[in-house]
Amino acid sequence: STQSSSSAASDVYKRQDYAQSFDPFKAGSYTVVPLAGLHLRAGAGTDKRSLQVLEQGAVVTCYGYHTNELYLVQTSDGKVGYVCSEYIR
Repeated sequence: STQSSSSAASDVYKRQDYAQSFDPFKAGSYTVVPLAGLHLRAGAGTDKRSLQVLEQGAVVTCYGYHTNELYLVQTSDGKVGYVCSEYIR
């Protein structure tokens, strides 16, 4: 059986800190801007463990879940975590 992308996304997101809010207008693909890259974090905060550093130009997908300025995203290789929205476009 095939899952819809929204149900697959919610299954993936259950493994992370719960996002506090949902905004469908934040959903979409974003590109990492900083030359130095951007931390993908296990939770919503700079005190949370870094899962990896995303390189400049990496594309992430946000399904609309966020905690303030931190977006819960999925990388092209399936990793899920939070990034600061200030550093993606």
